[in-house]
This record gives sequence, structure tokens and C-alpha cells, in this order.
Amino acid sequence: MNPWITKAVVLVSSVTMIVIRAPHGHRSRGLNVVKNRKGRLETGLDTQSVVKRQAWEPNLQHEESLMQRVLESLCKRFALAMVVFSALAAEGWAQCAPAQTISGIPPVSNWQIAAGGKMSFDVASVKPSKPGSDTTSNFPLGPGEIYAAVGGRFCATGTTALNYLAFAYKLAGRDRQSIGASLPGWVSTDGFDIEAKGAVNATKDQMRLMMQSVLADRFKVAIHQETRQAPALRMLVVQPGKLGPQLQIHADEGACVSTASNAGLATPPSPPSLRSGLQLPTISCGGITQLPASAPGRLRIGARNISLAILAAAFANPQMGIDRPVIDGTGLTGKFDFSLEFSPERDVSRPDLVPDGTGPTFLQALQEQLGLKLQSTITAVSITIVDHIERPTEN
Repeated sequence: MNPWITKAVVLVSSVTMIVIRAPHGHRSRGLNVVKNRKGRLETGLDTQSVVKRQAWEPNLQHEESLMQRVLESLCKRFALAMVVFSALAAEGWAQCAPAQTISGIPPVSNWQIAAGGKMSFDVASVKPSKPGSDTTSNFPLGPGEIYAAVGGRFCATGTTALNYLAFAYKLAGRDRQSIGASLPGWVSTDGFDIEAKGAVNATKDQMRLMMQSVLADRFKVAIHQETRQAPALRMLVVQPGKLGPQLQIHADEGACVSTASNAGLATPPSPPSLRSGLQLPTISCGGITQLPASAPGRLRIGARNISLAILAAAFANPQMGIDRPVIDGTGLTGKFDFSLEFSPERDVSRPDLVPDGTGPTFLQALQEQLGLKLQSTITAVSITIVDHIERPTEN
């Protein structure tokens, strides 16, 4: 039985016992309370009493007063019991009530608040891409911070609704994959061209906020977040106080370019080793970039000036064989540069990529090159859920 209901039953039962039992030993005398012809209360013995009426009649006034006080006390106690019963029941029911999830309310993250909250483009055009159109954008739409000054202009062609969702809400890794798997097929396959104009000095995060408005207005997107206890992987340092050869703290004078285009990617590097040092060309800061690998059938990624939280989130990827969220548990703050090369898992989206059987697996490369490892855990995971999406309305 619910413990709160048990408490209430015990309390009401105690009051009932008070009603049944007369105080000061009067129960043994078998007193009855009745009204006489004048409407006054009087007491009498029950049918088992053998005492004549004349024996107790002189005490009638005293008994009447006593019973009056008893009844008043019982009324007060019963009223108090009902108040406590209501409070206990309300508290018990409140504790047992399931949490409610409000659908259709966009998730509000710290970065959205910092960027200024809800925003909209001054004007926006959305139309289906022509068959065979290339996927292009005037700045990278990934979850990182790579961004070029574009004067508030947004332009993307041949881009799927899933990619626009990922850009607008900073979805990466498994969160992006799970959303794609739960939505209609066209969300991941059909391309759309979007051109829009916003504030001249808009930041990349403000561009994301304005894209959220486009998705809500033209694609009728409704989205919310839920927090659930779920299996996850925690990224840890293998040897505290020591990083791998391909992971370094970012130096202020580190080689970064301010534009969205990357340089120095033409020459494949040598295979990473303990003696090779960080092999990272001059690339844009703030986002993870695919780099030329040292051998066919391998993948190499790298970045400059990113947090380990961004790095961890990117590891939830089928090419890395990771099927659950990855959370940064290193405790290391600041920004880092890294380069990582490994033989990927087979990916149906990349039939052209045949993994190199002689190269390190992702987990091996993670430990040997970056000095990091993944540990299974159960933790609170924020999950983004798209409640509704439809093909965009005509311009």
C-alpha cells in the first residue's frame, strides 16, 4: 500500500477510536446520549444497565456538559484529521505523479541564451534543389565554430533538411543519427536550397537561431528535449597528467586561418607515431576537419582550438563503431589541437571506403595517439526529439 495512504488510514482510525471510546471511564457505565422532549441533551444507560434512573438523574447536568465538550473535541479532531489527510494524500500523489514532457517546445541551451534567444532572418527563400545539385554553403554548417564573415547572408544548396536541423540545433554524432532514423526518408535524402539575409554582424550561433525560425515557419518543425538515464561512454585520460602525441593544448599563436577555407591539405602526412609529434596542417580553428590520411582505407580527422566536449560528441559515429553518446569526463578545460588516424568501421553511407585491415581501430588510435579511452557508464543523457516536420511551403 502507498505509505502516504497508510499514514492517513492510521490517523483516521485513531480518530474513530476516540469517537467510540468515551473519556473518564464512561464506557463502562453504558451511557447513551439522547434528546428529551425539550430538545435538551441527556444521558442514559443502555438496556444492559440495572441502575435505576433515579440513581443518576441528579448528575444529568454534569453528564450533559461533559458530553457536550466531548463532542466539540471530537469535531475539532476530525476536522484536523481531514486537513492532514488531504495534505498527506496530495504530497504522496505529487511524488508518484509521472514527469510531464511538453512537446513542440524548442530546446533552449546555454549557447542559445548567450547568442540572444529567438531570432529571424529579414527575408528567406526555400525551394527544392535541382536533381544532381552539389551540396554547398557559404560557411561550414557543422557543430563547430568555423565561420567566415558573410555579412549576414546565408546561402546553401543541395542540403538536406536533416543537415539544416543539425546546423540549427548543434546536433552531432549519435543525436543526429537517431533523429535521422526516426524521421521520414525525404528528410535525409532530398536537398533544399535556402538563401536568407539577416543582421550584417550576425555570429554563427545567431545564424543557427535564425535557421531555427526558418525550420519552424517553412518546415513546420516542432522539437523538444528529454533527459533520460541511458547507456553512454565517458571519455577519460589513460594516464592522468599525460596526453598522447597527437593531442596538445592549443597555443594562442597556433596556426589558424580566419576564413572558412582550409589550407595545407594537399600533402598526405606520414603515419602518426610516438615520435612524429602533432601532424596537423594549417586549418580553420573551432571545428573538426577531415584531413588526408597516410594510406588508403583510413580516415584522418583533426582540429585546432576546440574543447574536449566537442571532440567527445563527435566520437558517437558509426565509422568509429560507437553506438551511444560520448561524454567528456577528462576534467580538462581550455582548447586543444588534435589529429587522429584510424581504420574505420564499414559504413553503408560510404560504400567506396574499404577499411585498411592493417591500420589501428578507432579505440586503439584513441589510446595510442590521443592518450584517451572510453569507459561505459549509465548517466543522464539529453535527447533531442523532432515531434513534427513536413515538406517546406512554397515561397
